[in-house]
Amino acid sequence: MGEIRITGEHAVEFVNSLITNDATNTKDNQAMYTAITNEEGGTLDDVIFYKHSDDHIIFTPNASNTDKIFDWFTKHNQDNKVKIENASDEIGIIALQGPKAEATLQKLTQADLSEIKPFQFIPEAIVADVQPVVISRTGYTGEDGFELYVPFNQQPEIWKQLLKAGEEFGMKECGLGARDTLRLEAGLALYGNELTEEINPFEGGIGFAVKLGDKKAVDYSGKKALLDYGVHAPTTYFPLIIEEALMIEPTETESKADLDLTADAFIQIAKEVDETPEKVSGAPHLTSVRRLDEATASRRPVLTHDPEAAQAQREFAKSRKK
Repeated sequence: MGEIRITGEHAVEFVNSLITNDATNTKDNQAMYTAITNEEGGTLDDVIFYKHSDDHIIFTPNASNTDKIFDWFTKHNQDNKVKIENASDEIGIIALQGPKAEATLQKLTQADLSEIKPFQFIPEAIVADVQPVVISRTGYTGEDGFELYVPFNQQPEIWKQLLKAGEEFGMKECGLGARDTLRLEAGLALYGNELTEEINPFEGGIGFAVKLGDKKAVDYSGKKALLDYGVHAPTTYFPLIIEEALMIEPTETESKADLDLTADAFIQIAKEVDETPEKVSGAPHLTSVRRLDEATASRRPVLTHDPEAAQAQREFAKSRKK
């Protein structure tokens, strides 16, 4: 991962003009997931940023996108409202993920990790006698865990101490390939796959990180394109398993009439099949409907961006209504 530091009295205002989420909703020592989009609404990157204070924010772009995002920020700072620094050579990140992450890390720090809620962080902790270390309850595995922002040359020492502390739990070292198996199971989008400069956040399944209309009055790069997409987008659904029941939740652009129509159709379909709506005789194969056995694994929403599948779903729902 890269690290980009933005400082100055206008830091929040500057950041909010370039992200799809709303930075004004964050408090000190709180992190937020967001997308950064170009003027066409395509995704330049999906990132987490950490608000240390109103005048100090750290972004963590994907490593391959660090230079691109740094240049994008610099391009939009023509009036020098903020100071932008690429701190990737100063800060390293170690991710400790899994059910025993808290018990492992707690051995190496006096900070009370139980007090750190998801997407919160401690800005200046001591870990394995190394300081300052940012301890954040974030990660990209679908598991509980922590990310440690460490002075770059101190990473090997903390790594060794973490391995020793996790021995009793059978902790293993792993790389990005292993991480990807977990993010897939959790339904987390990955830049370069589900998200690219040609795929907008709605299409890539992270529409929850996009604020439009009354939810964010401030303009940002790509906002108009995303608004236009919302008006003309195909009907899409979030199939979500809750206590073994299929729940259909609308996107922000979903009309109640379309939702009711499809919900009624699925109620009828449910009487005819035991497992999934896809198995009804004559039903088109719909990528916008996840099989129950797949969705149950992560219990997370899944978004389709396949126009043909969405159209097939609408037509099938109408035929069932008749």
